[in-house]
Amino acid sequence: DTVIRFEKKRLALLIETDEQHNADGFKLTYQAGHVGVDDVSDERVAIFPNPAESVLSVSADEPMEYLSIFDLTGREVMHLSAADTRLDVPLEGLTGGVYIIRIKTSDNQIVKKFIKQ
Repeated sequence: DTVIRFEKKRLALLIETDEQHNADGFKLTYQAGHVGVDDVSDERVAIFPNPAESVLSVSADEPMEYLSIFDLTGREVMHLSAADTRLDVPLEGLTGGVYIIRIKTSDNQIVKKFIKQ
């Protein structure tokens, strides 16, 4: 069997073939470090209030580069540039429900959940 493995940080791509390199024996495996949202407490970023009605405040221990908000289907519904440690995010364009917020700083990318009422 031939095995080709490519790894970069938390991403792995594995290609396996049989001895004759037939398409029938071809197997492709993709692995990512984060497949869902961890509910692990991360003190580097605070979001409040949660649940939120009209404004979600985001506070980080280092300046943010940007933040993105995704609905539960994975569609990005908002993207804001930032250059500070605090940002008030207007939520009036979002319907009520659960959202994922991804905050990017120069050294980190933090993912959290919040509820829009």
